[in-house]
Amino acid sequence: MSKELLEEWKEIAKKIKKYDKKYAHGIPLISDFSYDALKQRLEDIEKIIGKQRNSPLNTIGEVEEKTVDHATPMLSLDHGYGANSISDFYKKIYNATKSTYEKAVPKMIIEHKIDGVAVSIRYENGAIKYVLTRGDGFAGIDITKQSKYIKGIPQNISLKDFDIRGEIYMTFEDFDKTQGFKSPRNATTGIIRSKEMDFIASHNLQFIAHGFVNKGNFEQYSEGIEFIKNAGFQISDYHISKSEQESIEIFEKFDRDSVPYPIDGMVFKINDLNLCEQLGHHRTAPRYAFAAKFPPKNTKTFIKNIEFQVGKFGTITPVAEVNSIEIDGVMIQKVSMHNMAELQNKKYNIGDEIIIARAGDVIPYILSKESSGEKSFELPNQCPVCNFKLIWDSVTMRCTNGWNCNAQALLRIEHFVSRKAMNISGLGAKNIEKLFNADIVKKPNDIFNIINLVLNNDEVIKKLLGTKVAQNTFESIQKNKKLSLSRFIYCLCIPNIGHGMAKTIATHCITFDNFINIFQSDQIEIKGVGPMIIESIKKFISEEKWIYDAYQKIEII
Repeated sequence: MSKELLEEWKEIAKKIKKYDKKYAHGIPLISDFSYDALKQRLEDIEKIIGKQRNSPLNTIGEVEEKTVDHATPMLSLDHGYGANSISDFYKKIYNATKSTYEKAVPKMIIEHKIDGVAVSIRYENGAIKYVLTRGDGFAGIDITKQSKYIKGIPQNISLKDFDIRGEIYMTFEDFDKTQGFKSPRNATTGIIRSKEMDFIASHNLQFIAHGFVNKGNFEQYSEGIEFIKNAGFQISDYHISKSEQESIEIFEKFDRDSVPYPIDGMVFKINDLNLCEQLGHHRTAPRYAFAAKFPPKNTKTFIKNIEFQVGKFGTITPVAEVNSIEIDGVMIQKVSMHNMAELQNKKYNIGDEIIIARAGDVIPYILSKESSGEKSFELPNQCPVCNFKLIWDSVTMRCTNGWNCNAQALLRIEHFVSRKAMNISGLGAKNIEKLFNADIVKKPNDIFNIINLVLNNDEVIKKLLGTKVAQNTFESIQKNKKLSLSRFIYCLCIPNIGHGMAKTIATHCITFDNFINIFQSDQIEIKGVGPMIIESIKKFISEEKWIYDAYQKIEII
């Protein structure tokens, strides 16, 4: 398992869980596109490292309020972006149904994917029993009282027992009359959670039905949705497609600006309900339906060049230089390509047309490739900084030249002085590089040389940093020389050791001398510290002799 990929997985999973909690309260922190891109990246990583038990991909949503169980789970939809994702869905359907349909692909219903709040309505004896939000798919928030003030949800119908699935939404025209909301969906979410019925009634929320749980006597989905329409529900326009090509043409020619309510894609469902039952579903979504989302406007661009960045442990990361494009108010010129295996497997070339995504503070990255450029590209065999021969390490390429590679040396020194480590002010990347090139700081322990240089009024240090910055750096080093053992262990920049692991090790070792002695011994048993971590530390303390000098210049508290 790639250590880099596992760390990336943890970081993305943590962000998704945070976004899910906020979204459940009607406070989306990022765009749908950026959120979906994060989940897609998580899925890509899990294809390599394996499925993770606590993965956000195993859940549908987040619910923290009092809920009511759905009689039948209210699943989400698998989704992708653009025409290529539609083709991939058709391939899955063909592979699953070819024994029954031979070369024929079942007909598809194509509907609007409405960007609102999904709900389930349960009718018993012709009257509403409850209206629930999707929630986590197994239980949702009860909004039965609020539903009385939502247009398109009849309180009584001629059907005796029936479950309707659909979307509560707000038109663009009605949204323009609201205040304090970022989008129609954000407004819909906030309004239906209100306990003030007059407030809900004043905002003209509406409901569109797009599904039903009870198959009844229907053979085709289209029969069921027309039945719902005749029962008094609003439904969206839909098409019945006979082929993959027809589906793609409908998707690509569709003008979403022609619809009075927000939609973010189109939903493809097999029309044959018996076949739908045969295909069933996985944990979070049915296998017989798929949502093809529209890429946000202005997210397509072209790869101008591919460059390579060297990480502090020599990992080579490919980065695409692209034609400038603005996403979420940020001008994007470079995007991550994740790792060398992905660059190789997806055959990226200069000139490729790509769709890119940005999520929170994560570096923008490529979501999909739309078309190929003509200029082929070859993987490097030497480090772009020190020209040392690269080696393959799982899905990455690595420079093993260590401190002799200036890129690795500078990044390790940056880590040592960073806010979560020594927290030394005045030593950003540019100033560290100046000190490095002047042979003042070649390894992290050399940082403490600045103390004597400033005390001696050294002209070189003043010229490099400026008198004021040099003085501030001196004071910051003096102030932060006292630190905990866990923080010092983190400062050392040991591979695979983050804040949490540093605390676990420090709690066990208590002193730095114990830390060294324990990890120089043959038998090491620390709860929560696995063999990979142990070997990483043993190798580090046997090779990095500068750490002993650094320890002499700080005080563990």
